[in-house]
Amino acid sequence: MTQTVQLPIAMAQINTSVGDIQSNCEKIMHGAQRAYERGSRVVVFPEMTITGYPIEDLALRATFRRASDNAVNALAKRLEESGYGDLYVVIGTVGSVHKGERGAYKLVDTSASPTGEPRTSEPTTIARPTGTSPTNVRPTNAQSGASQPTEPSEPATNAQSGATETADTGKHPTSTSPTEPGASPTGEHPTNSLLVLHKGRIAYSYDKQFLPNYGVFDEFRIFTPGHNNLVIDIDGYRAGFAICEDIWQDNGPASQLKDARLDVLITINGSPFEENKDHTRYDLCVQRAREVHAPVMYVNQVGGQDDLVFDGGSFVVNESGEVLARLQQFDEDFAVWTLRADGSSSCDSMAEQMDSDEKMYRACVLGLRDYMRKTGFSGVVLGLSGGIDSALVAAMAADACGGENVWGISMPSMYSSDGSKDDAAVLAENIGAHYETQPIEPLFDAYQQQLHLDGVAQENLQARLRGVIVMAYSNAHRLLALATGNKSECACGYSTIYGDAVGGYAPIKDVLKTRVWQLSRWRNAWALQHGEVPPIPENSIIKPPSAELRPGQKDSDSLPEYELLDAVLEAYIEKAHGRADLLADGFDEKTVDTVMRLVDRAEWKRRQYPLGPKVTALAFGRDRRLPVTSAFRE
Repeated sequence: MTQTVQLPIAMAQINTSVGDIQSNCEKIMHGAQRAYERGSRVVVFPEMTITGYPIEDLALRATFRRASDNAVNALAKRLEESGYGDLYVVIGTVGSVHKGERGAYKLVDTSASPTGEPRTSEPTTIARPTGTSPTNVRPTNAQSGASQPTEPSEPATNAQSGATETADTGKHPTSTSPTEPGASPTGEHPTNSLLVLHKGRIAYSYDKQFLPNYGVFDEFRIFTPGHNNLVIDIDGYRAGFAICEDIWQDNGPASQLKDARLDVLITINGSPFEENKDHTRYDLCVQRAREVHAPVMYVNQVGGQDDLVFDGGSFVVNESGEVLARLQQFDEDFAVWTLRADGSSSCDSMAEQMDSDEKMYRACVLGLRDYMRKTGFSGVVLGLSGGIDSALVAAMAADACGGENVWGISMPSMYSSDGSKDDAAVLAENIGAHYETQPIEPLFDAYQQQLHLDGVAQENLQARLRGVIVMAYSNAHRLLALATGNKSECACGYSTIYGDAVGGYAPIKDVLKTRVWQLSRWRNAWALQHGEVPPIPENSIIKPPSAELRPGQKDSDSLPEYELLDAVLEAYIEKAHGRADLLADGFDEKTVDTVMRLVDRAEWKRRQYPLGPKVTALAFGRDRRLPVTSAFRE
């Protein structure tokens, strides 16, 4: 095919909703319209666009897969009928193959076809990676009955590289291509698929080859891997394709396509946010660009899904490390990157980068906002103690849904200081929240007349009474109850189960206490820079933290000082340092033993803590799965 002067490719960074197939299709239509109106030939959407991501065990439901398939076929037809049929629309969805269909490695390559359509031939079986089974890609146009387009290509075990196994990049654990992936009850094997819609049909398909099976990912148990690379010719430009984890592993599609004379490698992604990860993505894509000798386009999902936050930040980078395009983080965005025949390019978007505090803050806000929106909540309720944790969560809530949709409840006891009550009131005024006072002392006295509690039981009773009040407001006004605990407290079990740990969502669950102060200062500074009133009272930031469950209580009575505690927690939890390692790190023996004991004994509490957004490299929950009952101690 004769190469045109230029190839405009649109990047549609959208916020999909898991299971809301109709809404996701509408977003695709809107993105296709924008691409068409701006003269694009290709529009690229994120991973699993039709279904949302991650779909977890929904992939195993035949009814869900059928609904997705029906939506794809209807979407392809609708694009054609709306006048966008000439666009190449790149989307993701769940697919399926039957065990009997699994056979050969193939490279779908349309570049030598004078019409730009796939060439057809008989499947050719060639060498495959050790420990894997081959798979046939399902027909690209089952409705037309077209034969499967194939061309032999060297997979990860190609003789030129001498590689026999998937190598680890050092950034991601090695993903797995299972020998016998788990099938759905119908005997079908779900796939994580990329489809190219063109001229009213599914023109091309590609199945994700490397299935992540670490951290928050468990695609190994859900999907079956693909074993076919895809290169298509669009107006004389050769475009290769990959899905997220495929580019994180050495000897993946990028390595296999190194001699494919690509003009661009396009990868669709559902890559969750964690601090400092965007630098890793950039370095990785530069490496892949050098392998294929062409720019890499990285289109990422944006939005919150349960305890994951996808930050977007889509970009294009070349083998010299030059960023050719960059979209916004934590917002839907759209841009057109134009590749020219002489190898030059241009883009109408180059978003500014954020500092680390802004990224973490916005990740927490987006996680909360989308959890509310996607589960049908319009308002939140939380206890306002006057302390720093509830103050930061309240500010995040106001940014997520508007202060007018935040209900802050002051629940003072006989131990609450006047300063704390004043700080709570000032905070509510600053963010424009509803503010009510519900003293717990009468309720506490009523319980004590019957139970006669003392010590820790008496302290926990106060916290549980507050939990009852927060949940009562949640039930009565259909508000999402927010837990305000931070990662340091969750780690050490410094919370009361069924008390301050109640709620449906915990926005700072993965934020260490020292970072809570840092984010609070950042949010106030941002407000001043934009001519707004800082939301968080200064006194909440500077005063010593206290649960105020007994006279003169301070957090440091039960825990090491937070600067020391957080340093130990980061090493023990995120770096997986054992006792000997921690002592070698320079921490004193008493502190190490105290922190390890508290963390190890609190797993049962963490299992019952509400969902919260993952913002660090290792968050409690799917990232860190330890037994509740364990006798192991170091």
